[in-house]
Amino acid sequence: MSLLGPAIARLEALTRRLDDSRLLWAAEAYQPALRLYDLAKSCAAHDAKLDVIIKPLGEVFAARKAKPAAPVVDVPAPFPPSPALADPAS
Repeated sequence: MSLLGPAIARLEALTRRLDDSRLLWAAEAYQPALRLYDLAKSCAAHDAKLDVIIKPLGEVFAARKAKPAAPVVDVPAPFPPSPALADPAS
């Protein structure tokens, strides 16, 4: 097993580098592809035949609506304020 240790460590390092490279490639391809999608969407407004192209791209690039944040509830303090902390002006 000790003979495999260095080989496994090197393979794990190589795997991490490949994963990082794949992530970088995807990130670099995303922006130009998004611009192409936006262009195709605007052209589709004038040419309905482009809908065939837009639909699958829309599944990838369509803006996701964020869930609304939970409302902030004003919770009363569990104890009345200490007289020592009270505002002397009041």
